[in-house]
Amino acid sequence: MMVGLNQNLVKIETSKAFTPLERQVIGMMHHLVYGEGDSFYKKWMHSANHSLGAFCSGGTIANITALWIARNRLLKAEGDFKGVAKEGLFRAMKYYGYEGLAILVSERGHYSLGKAADILGIGREFLVPVKTDANNKVQSAEMRRISRELNDKNIKVMAIVGVAGTTETGNVDPLNDLADLAAELGCHFHVDAAWGGATLLSDKYRHLLKGIERADSVTIDAHKQMYVPMGAGMVVFKHPSSAHAIEHHAEYILRKGSKDLGSQTLEGSRLVWQCWCMLACR
Repeated sequence: MMVGLNQNLVKIETSKAFTPLERQVIGMMHHLVYGEGDSFYKKWMHSANHSLGAFCSGGTIANITALWIARNRLLKAEGDFKGVAKEGLFRAMKYYGYEGLAILVSERGHYSLGKAADILGIGREFLVPVKTDANNKVQSAEMRRISRELNDKNIKVMAIVGVAGTTETGNVDPLNDLADLAAELGCHFHVDAAWGGATLLSDKYRHLLKGIERADSVTIDAHKQMYVPMGAGMVVFKHPSSAHAIEHHAEYILRKGSKDLGSQTLEGSRLVWQCWCMLACR
């Protein structure tokens, strides 16, 4: 019945029961990635002022959302500067004194990351591809070397992206090594598990994604190996406050204090993952 009614999940007035259902499913997927305890989800899953993630129309929007958050958290409001979201990238770079921002990812990284670099104003040339080894896994030592070169040029590494299941070969990057490097650099660690994230459902093979629980954000596409209809992507955030960096409100919709998840998503009208919600909650 809920699918047939085709509710718009952007706000609770149009979504009705789907808003808590959406939060519940995101909580389930967050637990699959991060494995937090019951008390964590009791506190944060249905908090009106926090979000554990967002459903998106696909992995592209999920990746853009994660890197959007990374950019806004890096270039946050400070002193007289109101933050990149309000003053724009030019003023942000001038305030923080960077010559550029960079995203480091395997040369097997998905093309959607190039779109993200373009849209966020970073530039496609600063989505830096890093060579892979014979097993199509990114060379973490090479990534560390490149990060040092960028630092010498006063280019800040905004995010490191680990690939958990490359589109061409299915290989998984050494996620723990990348998490260590991200911690050293003080940057956002995102894992693009659009293709391979479903491996977490397997007790036998989930060890292949070891280290994913250290990511600040993770993309998973349910319309790939979870075999649900198209238009079912998601991004989950390790920290419930991460999406504050992209939060937006309006008086007629997405009011402050509402549990609407549309206030922390790139897309407005959101319909297409309802089948995924229903399937996941069966």
